[in-house]
Amino acid sequence: MTYTNPDKLTISNILEQTNTIAIVGLSNKEYRTSYKIGEFLQNNNFTIIPVNPNIEESLGVKAYKSLLEIKEEIDMINIFRRSHEISKITNQTLKMKHLPKFFWMQEGIYDPTSRDKLTGKGITTIQDLCIKKVYEEIF
Repeated sequence: MTYTNPDKLTISNILEQTNTIAIVGLSNKEYRTSYKIGEFLQNNNFTIIPVNPNIEESLGVKAYKSLLEIKEEIDMINIFRRSHEISKITNQTLKMKHLPKFFWMQEGIYDPTSRDKLTGKGITTIQDLCIKKVYEEIF
């Protein structure tokens, strides 16, 4: 299956439909990219949910050890983990009580097999794009 990311208009619509974002790999260290982007998303009125087994909280929000601990509905999963970990995150995503609408892999992160699995379940998947850069470009 050949796949490209959705076009800019579709991504704009995705961002407009998104309220709650689970950020896998969100750090509690201010100098980390995931922290800076999480803070940016928070400052732009997104509700963030940190997912990181190594921290208790980030940006003033309780952190979950895994996606499977999240009980509320989320719109998007945003990934800050290495590409070789995407398969595990994809499997967790597909076992969630409420499937997200969107699965976003940050710049440098991609996994065609996971993308195909998620897309097959109706989850729009974006890979190898920075959500902050795209948001700033569109809005």
